[in-house]
Amino acid sequence: MKMAAQLVIPLAAAVLAAYPLHAGMQTRRFDGNWWMTANYSERYGFIDGFSDCAVWSAHNYAFNTTPEQIIDKITDHYQNNKEDLKQSVIGVWQTQIKTIATAKEPSAGETWNNPHWYLNGGWWRGENQDLHAGYVEGFALCAKTQPLAMKERYSRPADYYTQRIDSYIAAHKNADKSSVASVLQRFQDSKIERQ
Repeated sequence: MKMAAQLVIPLAAAVLAAYPLHAGMQTRRFDGNWWMTANYSERYGFIDGFSDCAVWSAHNYAFNTTPEQIIDKITDHYQNNKEDLKQSVIGVWQTQIKTIATAKEPSAGETWNNPHWYLNGGWWRGENQDLHAGYVEGFALCAKTQPLAMKERYSRPADYYTQRIDSYIAAHKNADKSSVASVLQRFQDSKIERQ
């Protein structure tokens, strides 16, 4: 009996320790309460990650906005409408997109003809960990909520993916030109984990 208890306790501890790896982003609510506690870098990364996935994987061009265009609008909405703090960031984003003026003439600014815009390994290297986490959180939420042909899933905490992206980019010389999305997709949940 004493031997069985010695085996059960470490086994139970191991199971409980592993649980958050799979509970990670599936249980996190990306609503106004989360948004208002996230720092600017995480918000910025979240917008980049969600829009990267929505535009290039789900072909939902409604989210083709830059963080500079939408972050302050989402923040202002939550600050001025405390009753909406439980509303999803994506829901508020969709209502605020309507307030963004679209240019009738092509802008003189930088344009991108390649998929995933500037969001490549070189960009990743130059950003901070909060922005990295936000990017993964946004991309993973998009993969969960937008109708994707590939049916990607990312159920682990953001740092699980950011560490793997960091390692991949550090180990591959040409990764600076690879999209972060294509690197992240290497680490999506397997079909076995989804069942």
